[in-house]
Amino acid sequence: MLNAPPRRALNITMRPDGYSFCILAGGRRPRKLAQLIETIHAQDLPRYEIIVAGAAEVEGVKYISLPDYAAGGLTCHLRNAAAQHSTLEWIVFVDDDIVLTRKWCAALCNHHSPGDMVGTRLLNLDGTRHWDWASTGGPRGQILLDYGEVDQHHYLTGGLLVVRAKVWEAVRWNEALRYRQKEDVVYSRDAYKRGFTSSFCGGAIAIHNDETYTQVGRRVPRRSPEGARIWMAGSLLPASVEYLVARSEEEKRRSRIPEAADCLRLAIHKSPGCVEAQAGLAALELAYDGPVDSGSWQPSPAI
Repeated sequence: MLNAPPRRALNITMRPDGYSFCILAGGRRPRKLAQLIETIHAQDLPRYEIIVAGAAEVEGVKYISLPDYAAGGLTCHLRNAAAQHSTLEWIVFVDDDIVLTRKWCAALCNHHSPGDMVGTRLLNLDGTRHWDWASTGGPRGQILLDYGEVDQHHYLTGGLLVVRAKVWEAVRWNEALRYRQKEDVVYSRDAYKRGFTSSFCGGAIAIHNDETYTQVGRRVPRRSPEGARIWMAGSLLPASVEYLVARSEEEKRRSRIPEAADCLRLAIHKSPGCVEAQAGLAALELAYDGPVDSGSWQPSPAI
């Protein structure tokens, strides 16, 4: 176990090539943390290291015990503490509810124009997009962008962010900010102000291991706890197309848009030619600022 380090500068010019995975662990998702670590090991990288900062000690990795920071939502402190112990050229900031697909790192290594910061595809458990290439603070609010789309309000999600070590050495996470205080937006903007560049690697795909999220149009709303349980259990899989379309209307009346979208997508999955379901889903997506480059919704979890 390592202690939180004092602030010091690293000689980044001496860093060997490789990936330092800096994981934030709140201590409440040990199974998901274990899944993430397993998928990192499965990448078959020649040189990498795993650093966990927070409240969940695991074997075989560098561990920085900061349970009070984790409990207090001090995500920026945790990211900085983990990165302080990193030794390789690329730093991967990643939350403990992310899972990497088998070829995530292979796609990243083959990315021809990585720049200083790299965004990768981040999908929800149902195959739709999470906040992987997005914009916020502009006239449209927080929205998904088409992959590679240029927008002056673009930011990179802190849930899975790949940066060169020199970026973190020049731009630390703002420790005045806590969880859900747009700390990743501030970090992205600070890095851009310093002249660092970003790119998008569409071949590197990861999964956000949280069943409450789905994509509707250009937004990523959350299912209700009941709606998440229904989707995870596949409770509506036996339902008829007619029932699903009718149920979508009831979900809309209850202002449960993710659940309405689930019903319509399942209806289309069962009957691709169902005009009523297609029209209903298109209307939902338009109301949520769509259309946009999207993932492929699935009726059951990807993992």
